[in-house]
Amino acid sequence: MAGLILFGLLLALFLGFFALSISVGFAWIANRVFPTASVRMLAAMTSGLLPVGLLVWTVISFVPNGCCESGPEAQGLLIMMVVIAALLGIAWPVGHKINLAIIESSSV
Repeated sequence: MAGLILFGLLLALFLGFFALSISVGFAWIANRVFPTASVRMLAAMTSGLLPVGLLVWTVISFVPNGCCESGPEAQGLLIMMVVIAALLGIAWPVGHKINLAIIESSSV
């Protein structure tokens, strides 16, 4: 069980860097499309798009199947929840800071 959680954390680290790089692109595009929008709102929305979207997608995909009592599906769900928790707790706030800097520097 500890090995699965550790694997989930390592996967979350990799996906966190991936999510941060994509959110920087989203922030730059959103700043160009919505130049009069609040800088803080754009940074929060673009940095949270992938972590929250992954959470919603995971919940929607696992709920109707009636799965995950035990076995490999339960292990997969455990890994996904660890990844999502790390993305929501680490990647979103760090992405917010990075996107805020990107949007502020490109607005000037």
